[in-house]
Amino acid sequence: MLSHYGGLFSKAMDGALLAPKIAGGNKSKAEEYFNQAVKADPLFADAYVRFAQLAGINGNREKCDFYMNKVFEIDPRNELVLDAKSGSCKFICGQER
Repeated sequence: MLSHYGGLFSKAMDGALLAPKIAGGNKSKAEEYFNQAVKADPLFADAYVRFAQLAGINGNREKCDFYMNKVFEIDPRNELVLDAKSGSCKFICGQER
């Protein structure tokens, strides 16, 4: 519900990318939301983590690493990037399972 009725960041973080395809997950829409998020706030680290996860899902390791490094520059203690780097995937990792 939050991704449907929430603002831009809710849609980007909880909706388009994170929903399974059967529930309407849409990678291109997610990328569009992430672009809007970083345009609105270039220091919004969570959006860069989600960009990295999207790149990982698409098999682009170089782009994934670029965005992960960007997050470390902005916020080295960001919970999403630390989760993804550790492989615990509490917040969803950037690879198809």
